Amino acid sequence: MSHLQLNQLSQQNAIFSNMKTLTITTLNQSISAYLNTGNANQLQSAEKVIAQLQSSNTELPMDISSSKLSQQLTSFNVLLKGELRSSGKLANNLIGYYYSMFKLAYRA
Repeated sequence: MSHLQLNQLSQQNAIFSNMKTLTITTLNQSISAYLNTGNANQLQSAEKVIAQLQSSNTELPMDISSSKLSQQLTSFNVLLKGELRSSGKLANNLIGYYYSMFKLAYRA
């Protein structure tokens, strides 16, 4: 394996690690904080993370970059702007909040 190939693998690993951290930590925390507080800044942070994930996905080589992942990120962004935004607005209304979360968990 050449030095160039090792460098490319290292860069891909760094991209994957960053995507994992963005998803598991940053995105999760932003969404949880938004749903607990209704603070729209948290939701905007989640939207920025999705944009970063989409950008990272395009930086990967074509044989690794996933159009399915891109589609899922787009769908999740739509969910953020719709149902999750509505759920966060109900954060101060505990019954409404739990009802919204129930609908999200069991939506068709």
